[in-house]
Amino acid sequence: MRKNQKYLVSSGDTDEYGLFVMEADEAKHEKEMYLAYIFDADRFTYIKHEDLRLFVSPENLNSCTDEFGNEYTGKSLEARIKEAIEAFNEELPGWKRYMEESKDWLKDDE
Repeated sequence: MRKNQKYLVSSGDTDEYGLFVMEADEAKHEKEMYLAYIFDADRFTYIKHEDLRLFVSPENLNSCTDEFGNEYTGKSLEARIKEAIEAFNEELPGWKRYMEESKDWLKDDE
């Protein structure tokens, strides 16, 4: 999974399910909130600085559970991470465009 070094992944906290994806560069900057993609929910969210501890490189994630309680490990986890990263890359340009347009709409309302 070396080509995935530019991403960090998380299975959330102990009481959470799902697979979260973040660009590794995102975590290099000291901020209060970090952009991450929730694969199971197919949406972006912001992660608090203290929750960065939950994110690891893809090869260091041992397992994750989906919303139906299915646990993924080994090859099935690798496939799920690959699918999540592909979805992240597919959705990110649209999310960025939406955020830019939202800024313009908010400016127009002032």
